[in-house]
Amino acid sequence: SAHQQPDRLGAQCGVLQLSHTQTLAVQHRQLAAAYREFPEFVRYLESAPASRLAGIDCAHGGLFFPACGWLSPPLVCQRLVRCDNIEVVCNSDTETLEWDGRQWWVSDTRGLRHSAPVVVIATAFEALRFEQTRHLPLRSIRGQVSYLPATADSRRLQTVICAEGYIAPAANDMHCLGATFTNRDGDPSLRPADHAANLQSLGRAAPALAAGFSNIDINHLAGRTAFRCATPDYLPVVGPAPIHEAFLCDYAPLRKNARASIPMAGRYHPGLYLNLGHGSRGLAYTPLCAELLGAHVEGQLLPLPRSLATVLHPARFIIRDLIRGRQ
Repeated sequence: SAHQQPDRLGAQCGVLQLSHTQTLAVQHRQLAAAYREFPEFVRYLESAPASRLAGIDCAHGGLFFPACGWLSPPLVCQRLVRCDNIEVVCNSDTETLEWDGRQWWVSDTRGLRHSAPVVVIATAFEALRFEQTRHLPLRSIRGQVSYLPATADSRRLQTVICAEGYIAPAANDMHCLGATFTNRDGDPSLRPADHAANLQSLGRAAPALAAGFSNIDINHLAGRTAFRCATPDYLPVVGPAPIHEAFLCDYAPLRKNARASIPMAGRYHPGLYLNLGHGSRGLAYTPLCAELLGAHVEGQLLPLPRSLATVLHPARFIIRDLIRGRQ
């Protein structure tokens, strides 16, 4: 609906990361000191100047990132696929993924079939439905955001405020307020209790702003529920899809000796790649991860140091489990 989707891609309005605990206050000051020569990147503000910059009273000081802001994920995605070489098929529930020796075949529940020599699985924790990726230790974390109608006071908000949660300046006369984190919870429906939790988080970060929403009816508040895809080490899974059974066989010596020398490369599903596990940071991580994936597919030089590409590699969990005796 109109209130859920702003009419502009975003705004580079700056982000204020509040130091809402004493530990964060120490860490944020240390970070600001480390980057003191780059105030255009980040600087530390006490609560009074932070409040002046934000346009509303903040309960804490914090780090200010002047070049950051907010984006509308649906509009960003629509912009990214606006290309003659891209065909978007929506409302399609993929059922099977099969390799015929030359290319992959993707079949959906409506009986439609698509083929390609290269397939990228980027379906978050739904990747677990495919036989080739069922071994990945992915989990979903439920999150709910609330859409607050702007008030005369809240329209003064000039920057994104982040603490336990976040609130963005009004767009289409609505604020996006989020977000809850709930493990082992598959409920897709909007819950008033989660709206209340979002408002409570806002109250601790910016009490004066939250007070303006004290009379809001949380039982009829708009919002959105979705599920983040998380990994055990909270890093994305980006690269070629390993053949699970082949890795267990080829790297079996690691069960007895974690330092065993294994003079062979791992075996992978031909033309199958993964881009998963971005948690809450999809819009931040995926552009660079897409570049990394393109380099993997084309056999080009990687745009990241080899050490970083390795910690993102999809096979890392199999290797770790073998070393720990879990496989």
